Amino acid sequence: MIRIANTLDKKTIRQIYKLHKICLPNDLLPNLNYIHYKAILNKMTNVSNGFFLLSENGPVLTGVLFIQRRYNFITRTVLEHPFLTFFSIIKLSIFNPRKLKEVLALMQPNSVYTNLEKTPEIFMFFIASDIQGEGLGTNMLKKAYTILSANNIRQLKTKTSSETALQFYLRKGFVKIANQKRGDRVFAILVLGL
Repeated sequence: MIRIANTLDKKTIRQIYKLHKICLPNDLLPNLNYIHYKAILNKMTNVSNGFFLLSENGPVLTGVLFIQRRYNFITRTVLEHPFLTFFSIIKLSIFNPRKLKEVLALMQPNSVYTNLEKTPEIFMFFIASDIQGEGLGTNMLKKAYTILSANNIRQLKTKTSSETALQFYLRKGFVKIANQKRGDRVFAILVLGL
């Protein structure tokens, strides 16, 4: 079952965090301190900031999609919690120093998105590995398209450093418009007209 989540309870946040760490261990957010991650997710559930689509099989979370409606909202949210940001940076510098470069790169202006500032962005999208390839990701995107179209939104953007995700997005009609280097990783920037 795919549902829109306007609020996230503690159990759901914990499930999202665990699934995020499993599906995208190199992603920046699951490498943050859990309290920091939880604070960011709580802020993300404000409808004006974006929306979550969650896929559940009974009590088990199987997929997460978050569409960020406001440009650079996540970066600003991270920085609203200076103590937690500092704590997370220390954690990263000890346990995952390569991620520290990505954190610092977030502070740089993003010229690639200059013309797309008001375009909603897929910020978080991951599916449990044991059910990837079964159409869940496609169904979650279709539901997101319906929600966006109903709100008169005609464009969607995303970025990925995964070749598998890049190929998925290209099959769904996204067009690669640029590459962006962040730390040691290169992200493909993609846009879709709805």
